[in-house]
Amino acid sequence: MKYPGARCPGSEVIMRQRDASENSALLGTKDAARLLNVDPTTLREYERKGVVRPARTSTGMRVYTFADIARIRAHREARRP
Repeated sequence: MKYPGARCPGSEVIMRQRDASENSALLGTKDAARLLNVDPTTLREYERKGVVRPARTSTGMRVYTFADIARIRAHREARRP
């Protein structure tokens, strides 16, 4: 599948099954981290913990949807005291 509006190299994306509306905007790791105000390594840690499973481009780069961003925000809110 090709996503001409993808913000990272290799816009051909191998997507896991998702609702089409979630796939409309894709963010690279750096952009997603900036949006969440975290370090990119934190996003990889969330992936290792199973909080989020970002899709990958054909070159293996992680891409995040706004639904992924919302899941991470919900996870971070739930962990606050």
